[in-house]
Amino acid sequence: MSEKRSAPACNEGAPNHPTADDSTPSEAALLAAARGYCVIVTSAEGRYRRRLFLSLHSAEKAVQRAKARGLYAAMVLAVIVPTGVAE
Repeated sequence: MSEKRSAPACNEGAPNHPTADDSTPSEAALLAAARGYCVIVTSAEGRYRRRLFLSLHSAEKAVQRAKARGLYAAMVLAVIVPTGVAE
């Protein structure tokens, strides 16, 4: 009868094993990532519609689509000011 073997134990003390502290981004890194582009579109009734985008490409496409519909559209570089980090 063969002897049953279990999987080898994970060596969690190894230096290359990430821990929660190693993989958690710093608050400074989170704040640096908090930037975006605001697209402002004026509707036919004169109202403003604001949308936030995280990439320049997406924001530019939104401006092009609004202008193709005959609306005024402008893109504004916006910095999002975080008030805190929730986990």
